[in-house]
Amino acid sequence: MGSCGLPFESYDLDVEDSIACVANILSLQTVNVARPDNPYVVGTWSGKTAGVDVVDTVAYAGSIDYFLDSLNVKNPAAPHVIDTLNLGDAPTDVAVVGSRAYVSGGFNWVKVVDVSDPAALKLEGTWFGPGWTRRLEYAAPYLYAACSEAGVCILETLPTGIAEPRQRIGGQARSGASVVRGVLFLPANGEGRIARGELLDVSGRSVLSLKPGANDVRALAPGVYFAREEPQATSLRPQAVRKVILAR
Repeated sequence: MGSCGLPFESYDLDVEDSIACVANILSLQTVNVARPDNPYVVGTWSGKTAGVDVVDTVAYAGSIDYFLDSLNVKNPAAPHVIDTLNLGDAPTDVAVVGSRAYVSGGFNWVKVVDVSDPAALKLEGTWFGPGWTRRLEYAAPYLYAACSEAGVCILETLPTGIAEPRQRIGGQARSGASVVRGVLFLPANGEGRIARGELLDVSGRSVLSLKPGANDVRALAPGVYFAREEPQATSLRPQAVRKVILAR
């Protein structure tokens, strides 16, 4: 149908609507493919990329300079960096699943990165495989990794939601949610004293850091949230997650 010449070697691409983001050893190129018989470059970002995955208006690019970059590509003519995470070695591919990016590379690893906030990328963990992990493909519910000289490895992805455990008080199990208007309280005294916590939305994304005592939640939209409470190190009380309904 058509073609578009790019500088040097291209390794990967992902298409969102009519724009293809192409990972190139010299740069990331945005290519308009609305007309397959006449694709053309509309923008360039100078990062040396080996893998890319696009979610809405954010491109997650693995740079051969050892980084994972989140890029704003809402304006494909002017892609720009939102955040950068040092991976410690050169990535080869990126696959985004829910609020996490899986990045292959470094000869034998797949790194798991929290991308729930594209402006605050966080490394969550690393899987070490039997060979150089080159390409990744997600087909629900598994992640497939092509490993050099070792074939295909099938990985189970991490859950992106929040498990709501049942709580026991006085030997009796109870469930249900706390309805909150304006202020959310965390316990600050007693044997199970809370050190800190965070408020999560239903996707598992942290929306507010919580402190013992009163926490102002008036700026948050009404809905269902989960308060994850972490006790002090000296407490025998385990981490707790409880449902919270924010109401006006």
